[in-house]
Amino acid sequence: MPPWSDPHVRARLRHAGGALAGIPADAAPHRDTASERTRHPSTVCGPTTPPPSRKILAKHRTARQQAILLVARAARDDRPMDEDDPLSALRHLQPRPSLPDDKTRLLLEAGLEAVTAAFQDRPQSQEMPLAVVWPSQDSVMERYRERVGDRRVTRAVMEYRWKCMPDFYADLFAWALHPSHYAVEQQLSQEAPGVVEAVPDFGDAAFRIARADLDTVFGTPILRIKLLICVSHPVPKAFDESLARFYEAATTWWSGAYASVIAAMGLELRPEIPLRTFATLMTAIEEGLALRYLARPAEFGHDLDALADTLAKGALALLKGSTQNPGDDTTLAAFFTGRLTAPPAP
Repeated sequence: MPPWSDPHVRARLRHAGGALAGIPADAAPHRDTASERTRHPSTVCGPTTPPPSRKILAKHRTARQQAILLVARAARDDRPMDEDDPLSALRHLQPRPSLPDDKTRLLLEAGLEAVTAAFQDRPQSQEMPLAVVWPSQDSVMERYRERVGDRRVTRAVMEYRWKCMPDFYADLFAWALHPSHYAVEQQLSQEAPGVVEAVPDFGDAAFRIARADLDTVFGTPILRIKLLICVSHPVPKAFDESLARFYEAATTWWSGAYASVIAAMGLELRPEIPLRTFATLMTAIEEGLALRYLARPAEFGHDLDALADTLAKGALALLKGSTQNPGDDTTLAAFFTGRLTAPPAP
């Protein structure tokens, strides 16, 4: 079904002057040339009106081009994302049918490199900035010229694709958080059950998983950016879709990992704590501590091992309260009531 058959697109066409351009709101656009209008003047001016002037035709063609570009943009916005193609996540490109292309990808890579530069080459004792430093257009273009090896490239290559830098930032974030870029995070969740089985001491296993997780968060610039965007108020709507997609994927991966770990321990989750809720709580502990470290690394002695130790202890405490022996129907509230009211040990 063509995009212009959708009622919402037709409404946008009418608002953009589609009917003025000769495109019916309920039909596909047709070619609009001077020769066709000369042969069929009734399509524009009625059977008794003389052919329009060149100036009027030019105005009508401009309106038609704008309407067709609007259709192209609407079709791109409604296009399903391809999980194998990061460029399919872009939603703010100018509505040009030939985009996205290799130049678009190189511009995004240059933008991510510019963002990454704000997190690199910092002494371990220096506090990390608790803010996203979005690159300027000049900064992105400088890195783009280096990538293509041509100093003569102008900013037009970027302005052809995005009408403003906020649109570029939104697409940069969506592109960087595309599912095809989740490989490191996904691999970590897949390896976690094996670490638990291989390391005899469960506390040591929890520490190793926590340290690997933090290395991933702090070592991957886009994941650090993700943390900082989450605490912005309000979260920009342009980032909503990317964040939702990332958390859905991460919750799915880690739910499987936690299910395997809990089963290997011979335990099960309490009935009132679903697996996805447990995974969400674990993620909240990790992200909360990571943000605390970004804001006050001195509190942990500028030492990721100290942060990983805190994260491991929090995970073990959550695991203790959330699990039970198979067949035990004690609720979480009853469990803690019993612990609080139990007589002291002799």
